[in-house]
This record gives sequence, structure tokens and C-alpha cells, in this order.
Amino acid sequence: MDILTYGVVLLFPIIVLVLYVEYHVLTTFYRYRGPFLRLTMRGCEMARRILDLNGLGDISVESAEGRPRSRYNSKRNVLELTAGLYEGTSQAAIAEAAYEAQWVGEMVQNPILAFATRFLSFSSFAVMPFAFLFMLIGMTFTVLAFVFGLGLFILIGYITIAGFILPSRFKAVYNAVRSLVKSQELNEPEIAPLRIIMQSVALMDISGAVDWVRFGISKLMRRES
Repeated sequence: MDILTYGVVLLFPIIVLVLYVEYHVLTTFYRYRGPFLRLTMRGCEMARRILDLNGLGDISVESAEGRPRSRYNSKRNVLELTAGLYEGTSQAAIAEAAYEAQWVGEMVQNPILAFATRFLSFSSFAVMPFAFLFMLIGMTFTVLAFVFGLGLFILIGYITIAGFILPSRFKAVYNAVRSLVKSQELNEPEIAPLRIIMQSVALMDISGAVDWVRFGISKLMRRES
């Protein structure tokens, strides 16, 4: 078995997983792109309510202009929402803002989750490119096959850590829904789509590897042709 075939066999399950996750997330957000019929609020207002319901009134909510993803800035004690979430009024925007706020509450209570979240956020931009660079080098130069293994190890490590905290992310969805139900902010027909959207958001760490997997696929296909 040559290095290319070996690489395709090892990458195939990961490729299927992340592409399925990406498809699920994108179709869910497209389905719920419209506004609520009754509820009139922006994403920042929903995030504020969730934080307050979790007793985190000291954490402020701000718009993070130019950032591709929302994040919690622990140094400033600020939840920075992307511009689309901050001003968004769609069901998807409100649900994602609610989830981001609830996840802040989970991280405040569990430093391990906070560390894992920062690691995944950093890795998706600063580490994953090197993983696929190593894999590309290993497939291009057979004598450097061990470099391919190093890149694959990094990719599997990223997916493993994302999967490790996945139960905690779904717990955050449960806690957010429970808070909204107890506070009587939303009725049941409005809670149902929020739950579905937040469950999709919980999978986004895994889909964070999608861009680099797609890059790897394109290189594999070019190599085969």
C-alpha cells in the first residue's frame, strides 16, 4: 500500500464526519434564517438575558467587528459576539447568541472547558494549516512519510479534543433551554427551533476542521489525477 492510498484510507472516516457536520450545520441555519413571529429581540439582548439568568451580570456583551467567530474575552470579562450575531434578529442568530452566552457560563464554572475551548479556537487557525502541510509533504516526498503521520496525528488530536468536550456542549444546550423555560421568556413552539439550532452550534468545533479537510481532499484528488 503506497503512501497516497494509506492516506486516503486513514482520512476517509474523518472526512465523512466533518463534512456531515458541516452539512447539518449549514442546512439547519438556512432552515431557521427567518425571524420569530412573536419574539422581537437581537442576539445581543438574548445573550444578555442568558448571562443574567446564570448570575453573570458582571460579564458584558459587545460586538466584535471583523472577527469570524464569537469568543469570551476573560481578561476584559466580555462576551464578544460577531456583528451578525450581535445585531441579528433571525431564529438562528438569537439561538447561537444564547448558546454562546450559556457556554461562557459553563467555562466560568469549569476551567478545563475554558482551556479546551481556547485550544480549539487557536488550533483551527494556527495549527491545522501545519497539519495538512505536513500531510501534503509526506504524500509528495515518500522518504518523508513520517511527516504525513505527524500531520494526521495533529488532525486526529483536534477531532478527539472536540469530541471530548462535546457532551459538555450539549449540556450547555440543555441548561440554556431550561433557563429560558424557567424564566418563561419563550413558549414551547419557540423553544423547539432554538434547541435544534443550539445543538447544531454545539457541533461547530468539529466542523472547524472542515476547511482544512477540504484542502486536504483537493490535494489528494490532484495527486491521484
